[in-house]
Amino acid sequence: MPFHAARGVCLASRPAFRIFATNRQSDITARNNNRRVACPRGNAIANARAVTGRTCDEYPFASTAEGAKSAPTFGRTFNPQCHVPDLGASGSSTGYSVCMINGPQNSLAGSMLGSFYGDNRVINGEAFYLTAVGGSLP
Repeated sequence: MPFHAARGVCLASRPAFRIFATNRQSDITARNNNRRVACPRGNAIANARAVTGRTCDEYPFASTAEGAKSAPTFGRTFNPQCHVPDLGASGSSTGYSVCMINGPQNSLAGSMLGSFYGDNRVINGEAFYLTAVGGSLP
């Protein structure tokens, strides 16, 4: 099971210990809609979140059917260090979560997720599983 270091998760084509199932979304318009909800650009929300060297990270991933557009009113962050002043902090499992994280690590994580989809032939709508294994605050 490959470890996804930048996000502190393992990705697998089969269930693992602590399972978080999600479904791939390969449609570019749907993925962009997920990103626009979780990580808007060029507006007051984006400006309030701006931190040098950090980029917006969302979960569930924008490349999944469960992305932010599927529950647009249920956004949250999990810690003030995430620097997302427009969303309340919550440990809820409902909706989507946003955190401003190290930009290069975020880009690497996205590349690794794309490789996971290709290497494991995860097609549109197909389920895959994640396991949280660590991580740290930004």
